[in-house]
Amino acid sequence: VLTVSVVYAAVQFEQFYPIVVHLSQDKISLAIIYNFAFGLIVLMNKLLLRLFVGHLRDLEVEQLIDSGRGFVADTILFLVFYSPTINDREVSTVQLVRYVCLAICLKVFHLVAQIRVGHIFELGFTSFSSLVRLAGLIFLCGMLDMIGISTFYGLSSAHSSFYTWCLFEAVTMGLTALTTATKFIIHLVDMRLEHGWTSKTQFIFHVDLWGDVGQMTTYL
Repeated sequence: VLTVSVVYAAVQFEQFYPIVVHLSQDKISLAIIYNFAFGLIVLMNKLLLRLFVGHLRDLEVEQLIDSGRGFVADTILFLVFYSPTINDREVSTVQLVRYVCLAICLKVFHLVAQIRVGHIFELGFTSFSSLVRLAGLIFLCGMLDMIGISTFYGLSSAHSSFYTWCLFEAVTMGLTALTTATKFIIHLVDMRLEHGWTSKTQFIFHVDLWGDVGQMTTYL
């Protein structure tokens, strides 16, 4: 469909600049381009997830969907009721779609890492390659969170509610990555000990508790 749209514009206008103007302003062409870009994002996410965590089990998919619903609902409520602005101006549709899609993709990676850490040791998927790939995913999420926090901290203000929302999401995802990394290390220590770590459950409980407290504090 995208090829047909480009060919139609090329036949109609012939020159490069009018073709670009038509594709960037025509609503049907924009819808086709956005749909194509969304498909590429989904495909890239699937490839990255397959690289880092492999195949997701049905239970993990269900947990991912359940956890993702809350994030999508919060995002929709923010967009509907708070009218995101940048320097007291409404955010353009292109910029809004770009950042929201990026936030959703990052949230999916964080949720997958969190869910997989909770299951990989219980199910016995403790091969060295699986652990390395999962550690790489957690590290990647943490690095992206740090980049997001450092980027949006200076941009957020009372006049830029959209950047403030981006900073908020980066902080909450950073807390999720930190909690996931801590639980991953606890599981590794438990696996390395000959008789296991008797206090593992207690430590994981405290990690989850302080992670929830940190996220609640961020919400406030």
